Amino acid sequence: MGTDSGRSGAELGVCAYGPGSEQLSSRVADQVRAWDRDRRSIARPWIEVYLAGTGGEPGDLMVIGKRHTRVAVRISALEFHQGIA
Repeated sequence: MGTDSGRSGAELGVCAYGPGSEQLSSRVADQVRAWDRDRRSIARPWIEVYLAGTGGEPGDLMVIGKRHTRVAVRISALEFHQGIA
């Protein structure tokens, strides 16, 4: 996803393996498309990986529990990141 502000962007994609991978990859791909469509109102997605059974917050956009890890995905409002390189 690029930005209109001249900053370099990032490309996001999804690859999933194992049981439930088709449903998970579809869910994440739908969210990536939504970020791309609405990118003017979103500064950047924030992805954190924790040990299984830990991490994640109630306001997270998506929390994906894996065998050994938990992945938390959240987004930040544009105003939060203005002026931060």
